[in-house]
Amino acid sequence: MESLANTEVQVAKTDGNAIDIADCQDAALHQASSKKTPTLNMMVSLADQTEAAAAQQDTRTLMELPPVFKYGSCEEDIFDGDMTFEQLRAEKEPDFLELEDSKRVSWTVQYGRVTKPISSPAKQKIAQVKEEIELSKEFLEGLKKAKDKRPRCFVKPTVAGKSKGIAAYKAILLSPEDAAQSPKPICLFPARDGQMYEMRKNKLGVFVTPTNHIHELSEVRAGFQPALPRIPHELFKRILAFFRYYTEQEHPLEVMVQIYWDSLKKRFLVVVPYQHVSGVEIRVPEEQPGQLDEERFYYYADVHSHNIMPAFFSEQDNRDELATRLYIVVGRLQRPSPEIRARISNGGKFMEIPLKDVVEVSLAEFPEYWTASVAPSFTANRKGNAL
Repeated sequence: MESLANTEVQVAKTDGNAIDIADCQDAALHQASSKKTPTLNMMVSLADQTEAAAAQQDTRTLMELPPVFKYGSCEEDIFDGDMTFEQLRAEKEPDFLELEDSKRVSWTVQYGRVTKPISSPAKQKIAQVKEEIELSKEFLEGLKKAKDKRPRCFVKPTVAGKSKGIAAYKAILLSPEDAAQSPKPICLFPARDGQMYEMRKNKLGVFVTPTNHIHELSEVRAGFQPALPRIPHELFKRILAFFRYYTEQEHPLEVMVQIYWDSLKKRFLVVVPYQHVSGVEIRVPEEQPGQLDEERFYYYADVHSHNIMPAFFSEQDNRDELATRLYIVVGRLQRPSPEIRARISNGGKFMEIPLKDVVEVSLAEFPEYWTASVAPSFTANRKGNAL
């Protein structure tokens, strides 16, 4: 009996120890859990802060990116954000003729998950709209959820009642072969006939037509900008006297002279080449005695006469005057003031220029006080008749 009682007591003690051990384990787990929870919270908070900082950094980067004009397959950065959408339409109109009618063109800005219609294209500025979207809650929340943290801001025109067609920026190339291989849908290139052509490629095929106005190219003024001084007036008068001498013969003759620039002494030199002449023709043999040193003497101009005939460039002149230099013809030499015309030849392509651009023109002057005695007392109609 005693033995049995001792056994029960031992069991009871053992059960009590078991309960104490379980309580200790629960307390330890609770304590560990209490320590772990702040650590997890700190880690989650730190991750959120890191993500927010990254999103903020992405937002700063996005704000620095320019908006993009997008129309069909065409994309181009817009660096002038101060322009309005209407100003952008006017700028792109030469490339995309369907944008000509501003009343038929509407605009939207697509930025990330935000699409914003433009209600006042003539007043709203592109950069301001981009900034408004960037600061909006919709954009920031969409950016946080999006995989692409660097979306571009696309500015898109839409033409009502018309097909957008294929629109892209033009590539200016050297040949139709280059244009055909170019990935751009619109290509410009010159041809042998001197005409510029425009090639447009789409799913229907390749379209090629001549084109005239190409606003991408610079405006060029044809002409001549002399690198040398103008031919002195006194020197040119001596040439005219030489021409008149042969005009006053029994049978007036045409003659010519050549003008060189002496690069050493910095002055013009007149050379009369050996020539066969008649009243209507001049022949100058290629082989001439005493050829000048081309390194020192620059062959600048040919000047020839038409004796008593008008000053004009004949078909024979066009065939002869192929070298790139200056050409002058003098006619009506029987008159006190002869006719004089000047032109340049650019590899056989001719253009007339004012004589005063290359020859000093001496104008007679009179004392200014002479005008004091002149008092007009009538007016004139448009035809110059006195009223």
